[in-house]
Amino acid sequence: MKSISVLRLAAILLCCMYLLGFASLQAQVNKWVNYTPNLTTVLKNPAMGWMMYEEGWSFQGTRHNKSNIYTPEVFWEQMEECKAADYANILYIRMLWKDLEPEEGKYAWIYNEQYKWYIQKAKDKGLKLAFRVFFHGVDGVPSYVYEAGATESPIDDEGKTQPYYDNPVFLEKLDKFVEAFAKEYDNPDEVDYIDAYGLGRWGEGHGLALEKKEC
Repeated sequence: MKSISVLRLAAILLCCMYLLGFASLQAQVNKWVNYTPNLTTVLKNPAMGWMMYEEGWSFQGTRHNKSNIYTPEVFWEQMEECKAADYANILYIRMLWKDLEPEEGKYAWIYNEQYKWYIQKAKDKGLKLAFRVFFHGVDGVPSYVYEAGATESPIDDEGKTQPYYDNPVFLEKLDKFVEAFAKEYDNPDEVDYIDAYGLGRWGEGHGLALEKKEC
């Protein structure tokens, strides 16, 4: 009889535990949460929506049509005037190789104070960086590359030229630059992406020239 009483007591305790657990779960299921939706500010969704864009001409001192003065300071003045950083989450920069390395081994992120200020402005505003490094004819290639023996080809009827992109000297110098650039910007906390364009006009792949015609 005593063993039956113990079993009954155990069964009662188990039932109570089950009922208490079910009641607790039911309370959680029926819990109400009130919130006020934010319908006015911009949701910064990485790589979606607005992105700040800089063609890189600011480091040339003019726009590409040479119509007015355009510097990194002017760029940021314009961006701050329209509060672009309030809506964007990335600053996408397309820069010429010669602006990032005007002399061999003299990289802008080390020696160019204006460039370093320009990049720090983006970081201070919580923007991640994105890059394209392009060559855009002879004007985009550092002069030291041609002085070392790289060759060039006509790009249009106006006498403009571009490098032969398969020239071994061009590739050797470019390889060194890419290695240094990757070492500086291989940081996903600060850099969102680096696109793989660069060859041809504006780095868009068209109009490029090769020394080896059979390629």
